[in-house]
Amino acid sequence: MGCGPCCPGNPRSKKIKIGLQDVGLADLDRIFEEALRLTDCSDHELRALMLERVKARNYVPHGMEAEYADGIWNAFVDFRAQRERTGRN
Repeated sequence: MGCGPCCPGNPRSKKIKIGLQDVGLADLDRIFEEALRLTDCSDHELRALMLERVKARNYVPHGMEAEYADGIWNAFVDFRAQRERTGRN
């Protein structure tokens, strides 16, 4: 019997908007948490780093990198704003 995404050690999937579609990406919250701690990086550097980390854990179709980078960045900006509103850093 296989273990589902709720099992310890398995990455959780989160849906974000990529272009016009919702796409599930594994480990996105963890990637965002790591990005929040990188206070010495520019937004451009964070964006590139998050895309590379997403690509290491998820399939990103060739030629779709810019769309994924945009979607990841938009979701991260929302994630960061929510953390700031709730006082969780």
